[in-house]
Amino acid sequence: MIVLSFTKDKYLVMATFLGDIILWDLETFERSNAVKIHKDTINDLRECTICFRLRSCFITGSSDHSLKIMSLRMEDEQFVEILQLKTDQPVGAVAELRNYIVVGAAKTKMLFWSLDNIEQPLAVIETHT
Repeated sequence: MIVLSFTKDKYLVMATFLGDIILWDLETFERSNAVKIHKDTINDLRECTICFRLRSCFITGSSDHSLKIMSLRMEDEQFVEILQLKTDQPVGAVAELRNYIVVGAAKTKMLFWSLDNIEQPLAVIETHT
């Protein structure tokens, strides 16, 4: 499985089933080295608007039961982890709006977090009965 997302700059970010992120420069078509950011498959990858002050910010969800917000440091094209949240199930999908993150867990849950308090979710909703 490969998941793709464009950044606001000139890059395409590619996530792999090995938990790696690969960066493609769309002007030169050069590829960066793979960087392992998760221990298992990355199931979702989205541009992140939460970190509006950071450039090329994205959010990932993984089968390793975590989601991460990452930023690309432009001067040396290195990834920087900004935030990691853990769940009790594989993360199948991620979404964010303003100060909130929603996680679709692979089995039966949706978890809602506020970035004002990341110690625990604001709400956990069972999606199947």
